[in-house]
Amino acid sequence: MRVFMRPRYGCDHCKKIGGSKRHMAKHEAGCTNNPNRVCRLHEFAAPGEDAPDVQTLLDALAAGGWPKLVEVSHNCPACKLAALRQSWEPPEPGEGTVPMVGDGRDEFDFRAEVAAVWADHNDSERDY
Repeated sequence: MRVFMRPRYGCDHCKKIGGSKRHMAKHEAGCTNNPNRVCRLHEFAAPGEDAPDVQTLLDALAAGGWPKLVEVSHNCPACKLAALRQSWEPPEPGEGTVPMVGDGRDEFDFRAEVAAVWADHNDSERDY
């Protein structure tokens, strides 16, 4: 019997693990929990706009709530998710669930918004 030991690589910011060092390095650079992340979706979600850094997104969320975050992020789903993930604080033990704020973030559906970004991008790339 042969035993194979394969290295596993894990993101320093989330629980994602994988067997490819290159793919994990790419993930880690854009991980929505990385405070120094580089958004890889922004060029497709908001063409021609520069992606804001995470601190700018967090400041916008703290100052103006969800509407300000949507404006500053240029409606990029990955940038909005990064701000939400990095600003979230878990409830104290025994408090139960976190109440919804009611400013629009309760309707945020990351998967649906990313699918819409890719559908728009693919439609614009087609030759008719």
